Amino acid sequence: MPVLASVSPVRRKRKRVWEVDFLRGVCILLMIVDHAMYNFFMLIPDLAANWNTVQNTFFEHMAQFSAWYWVWNVRTVIRFTVVFIFLFLSGVSCSFTRSNGHRLRKLSMAAALVTLVTFTADGIADVGLSIAFGILHILAFSLLLYIIAKKLLPHRNFYLIIGAVITLAGFFLPVYGTTIPFWSAEMPHYFTLNAEVFSKILLGTATFGSDCYGILPYTGFFFLGAAAGEVFYPQKRSLFPKLDKRWHAAYSFVGRKAIWVYLTHQIAIVAVLILSAMAVGYHILGDDATQKILLKGISLGVLLAVISGLYIWRRFPKKR
Repeated sequence: MPVLASVSPVRRKRKRVWEVDFLRGVCILLMIVDHAMYNFFMLIPDLAANWNTVQNTFFEHMAQFSAWYWVWNVRTVIRFTVVFIFLFLSGVSCSFTRSNGHRLRKLSMAAALVTLVTFTADGIADVGLSIAFGILHILAFSLLLYIIAKKLLPHRNFYLIIGAVITLAGFFLPVYGTTIPFWSAEMPHYFTLNAEVFSKILLGTATFGSDCYGILPYTGFFFLGAAAGEVFYPQKRSLFPKLDKRWHAAYSFVGRKAIWVYLTHQIAIVAVLILSAMAVGYHILGDDATQKILLKGISLGVLLAVISGLYIWRRFPKKR
């Protein structure tokens, strides 16, 4: 009688919902462009000790264009549309997985790292880069609330009610005696942080630093996405499987690595801009000795970035 070997079932890896990764990747790339514009008109002119004497045509024109872009009304609309889509998709993604606890730990550590690095950089250069409660912080906070809500009442209508209430409150509810809309440039902006200021930026009635997203209405966007994920993706499968081709691979790759791209993109942008500025004669942070030290540090950082990029590229999805 033949002996049957016991075969343990092979657990297949669930195929990702490509359209979520794709849209999230587009949002991340638009964010990179937005941040690059900020660096052109704010960071480089502030860091270059001889900005007014070099007068490089490219850098001056880019600084002028970026300053105009930053206050452009269309930019404001696009920015908040992108933020809404990104947080909404993050909520959708949370409805796909049971490992939200692991995601929360990863997001929390990434958010803490961003705060530590930006406050340290601001202590050195004083250019307003500090982030006390940015996009990663609101993602981690929203995910924590989602985990709690799921334990209390795991139903999409519950998530929908939470999302609708917080979103509407962000648009219409006067908080702290102000009716200034959260998207307005007239929203109070603080340059020093204390308990009172932090409570305001946490709630969403004031801003601080270079990246700030309060509970009102941004956590609402997340919960609306969580409810939509339950409705439109009950099987956790793509709604457009026939469109899942190679054309979206680059965008989807960025979407899958969103946290790591967010953590590294600003470093890469600043490094490229500083190296370019130094190449055309700008003195960054002062004298020649400082320039040499800065150049060595940036060169080492770029080398490490290239090595990391090559490693990531090897893991890029192969053509099907």
